[in-house]
Amino acid sequence: MEAASGTRTSLCYQCGKCTAGCPVNFAMDYPPRQIIRLLQL
Repeated sequence: MEAASGTRTSLCYQCGKCTAGCPVNFAMDYPPRQIIRLLQL
Protein backbone atom coordinates (compact mmCIF):
# COMPACT_ATOMS: atom_id res chain seq x y z
CA MET A 1 0.00 0.00 0.00
CA GLU A 2 2.80 2.40 0.85
CA ALA A 3 4.47 1.85 -2.53
CA ALA A 4 1.25 2.47 -4.45
CA SER A 5 0.22 5.61 -2.57
CA GLY A 6 3.59 7.13 -1.75
CA THR A 7 2.39 7.64 1.82
CA ARG A 8 4.05 5.95 4.78
CA THR A 9 1.19 4.56 6.87
CA SER A 10 3.76 3.24 9.33
CA LEU A 11 4.27 6.83 10.53
CA CYS A 12 0.74 7.03 11.93
CA TYR A 13 0.75 6.91 15.73
CA GLN A 14 -3.03 6.49 16.15
CA CYS A 15 -3.38 9.84 17.94
CA GLY A 16 -6.96 10.33 16.74
CA LYS A 17 -6.46 13.79 15.17
CA CYS A 18 -7.65 12.57 11.77
CA THR A 19 -10.86 11.17 13.26
CA ALA A 20 -11.51 14.23 15.42
CA GLY A 21 -10.98 16.63 12.52
CA CYS A 22 -12.80 14.70 9.81
CA PRO A 23 -16.05 16.50 8.84
CA VAL A 24 -17.66 13.34 7.43
CA ASN A 25 -16.63 10.95 10.20
CA PHE A 26 -20.25 10.59 11.31
CA ALA A 27 -21.22 9.16 7.91
CA MET A 28 -18.38 6.63 7.65
CA ASP A 29 -18.67 2.95 8.52
CA TYR A 30 -15.03 2.97 9.59
CA PRO A 31 -13.38 6.08 11.03
CA PRO A 32 -10.09 7.22 9.42
CA ARG A 33 -8.13 5.99 12.43
CA GLN A 34 -9.44 2.45 12.01
CA ILE A 35 -8.79 2.44 8.25
CA ILE A 36 -5.15 3.38 8.80
CA ARG A 37 -4.81 0.68 11.45
CA LEU A 38 -6.20 -1.95 9.07
CA LEU A 39 -3.72 -0.82 6.40
CA GLN A 40 -0.86 -1.25 8.87
CA LEU A 41 -1.73 -4.90 9.59
